[in-house]
Amino acid sequence: MINIYDQTDLQTSESHPRKIDWHHIIWHGGGTILAGDMNAHSCRWDPRCKQQHDATFWEEILDEYGLQIGNDGRPTHHPRRNGAQGESTVDLTMATQLITRWTTLKGETLKAPTTR
Repeated sequence: MINIYDQTDLQTSESHPRKIDWHHIIWHGGGTILAGDMNAHSCRWDPRCKQQHDATFWEEILDEYGLQIGNDGRPTHHPRRNGAQGESTVDLTMATQLITRWTTLKGETLKAPTTR
């Protein structure tokens, strides 16, 4: 399982996942799961998507390696902008074999444990 956070480096304007040799990471015939915050919008994993954004790279990874999307279409991000609540799916799970579809828990937030 590989955890990904796709964020553009502000100094170089490069995206770190785009510099990785994915061929050596994704095992053909084995079980590889890529999961994380791709910061990408696509109708392939978000039925509410009205405009694609930074999705081409991840769509090409899906197609090139025959990966399956594990998301169930529910939103994974709930931003508030200008007082309005939004929804999008920027967190994505892809796997070399069909995996059980996962879902988000409505109203749940994961927080780091606090110390006293």
